[in-house]
Amino acid sequence: MASVKVYNLDGEVKEELEISDKVFNVNSNEDLLHQVVTGCLANRRGVFAHTKTRGEVSGGGKKPWRQKGTGRARHGSIRSPLWVGGGITFGPRSNRNFKVKINKKTKNKALCMLLTDKLRDSGLLVIEKLEIKEPKTKELFGAIKNLFNKLGKELKGKGLLVTDGEKNIKLASRNLQKLQNIAGKDLSVLDVINSEHIIIERNTLIGLEKRLK
Repeated sequence: MASVKVYNLDGEVKEELEISDKVFNVNSNEDLLHQVVTGCLANRRGVFAHTKTRGEVSGGGKKPWRQKGTGRARHGSIRSPLWVGGGITFGPRSNRNFKVKINKKTKNKALCMLLTDKLRDSGLLVIEKLEIKEPKTKELFGAIKNLFNKLGKELKGKGLLVTDGEKNIKLASRNLQKLQNIAGKDLSVLDVINSEHIIIERNTLIGLEKRLK
């Protein structure tokens, strides 16, 4: 069983926390990961484009001209798809369903793979507790930046703050463009794959580990 260092906000090691190999030592499977990521993106997809068929376009109840004797092509409605302003044949419809079913075990395994990669690449930082006195963005960002400086790391790219949903942290993080706060129970494959580094509280990590085992 592997272990991970738990830091306080001053960059001091408080303990070596044992972590499960079932979550943080999972071999990568690109096919499975691709399946989950594309499925998650499809489930997020919104359907906005919508065209009307000839039966939905207004007007066109009257035959534009008589069938014979005019020398013109015969037509029964000005809302035929052949006409400008007519209905659309095989156009996009807003009732299309892009949902993809992803099994819970498959999704959890993909998340374990990504967490394993983050841990190996030193992109996962475990802290004892993230607390601020007031819900101020400046105070939160200052605490995180100070921690990274103490550890000799550079705070760059997108990051995740994974906590147990403390109100002050949630409010203070709303103005941070590149640092998103998320509860451990809501952590997803897309959240991890789009983040350069993850900062997670000790107790949140333990809860996440129990969920993914």
